[in-house]
Amino acid sequence: MFEPYDSTDFIAHYKLKGSTYSPFVNRRGVFLIGDSVAHAPVYKALEEYFGSGISLYGNNEATNEKNDINLAESKYQIPGGDYVKVRAIPRFIELQTIENKNYLSLGFDYLSQKKKVLWKKHRTMIILRLTASGSGSGFEVYNVSIKNYQNKNGVTILLHTDVYNKLLAKDQGGMLGHVGENPRNSVTIVTPPRFEFSGRMEIWSDEMPESNKGTAKISLKEDW
Repeated sequence: MFEPYDSTDFIAHYKLKGSTYSPFVNRRGVFLIGDSVAHAPVYKALEEYFGSGISLYGNNEATNEKNDINLAESKYQIPGGDYVKVRAIPRFIELQTIENKNYLSLGFDYLSQKKKVLWKKHRTMIILRLTASGSGSGFEVYNVSIKNYQNKNGVTILLHTDVYNKLLAKDQGGMLGHVGENPRNSVTIVTPPRFEFSGRMEIWSDEMPESNKGTAKISLKEDW
């Protein structure tokens, strides 16, 4: 058995139906009882394992917003070449106070990898199409050229991000913008979350066709 390069991927015996066999079975579900060869029950298709939450394009795979939340991913085999994989996960980062108003900054954790046998570090241009809304004054994106925030609440934007292996939102490399704070109303029975970020996203890269994009819903909340 082996652990993959990316710890969020499945370990070698992920096809097994049940973990009872995992300490002694190989990747094909084969193990020995004395001198006899035995076969453990295994999943025979990705859709059987994942359910309907993953779309299949031949040997390629992508998340589907019908079932996937807060993680968009696409895996694609370059014709005649290696597999490439890109992923985006939305994250809240830290509290900001601007002109006596509270905001919560946000961004994306990005991943880019290539595989011959195991997934390895890889550089690519990740393309993310995002349509999202936020709490308070809405979802605002930081514009570096004017050094200020611009409201993009409900607006579809296209982001191109150069990524080598991993780029984390918390390290500011993946920081995108912020959302405002909801008013705290003690009159209502249910207090709304302090911060919210919701919408949908699509991901692919400059090495794969847009038709192989992965999609996912976005739903981030931070309570009082």
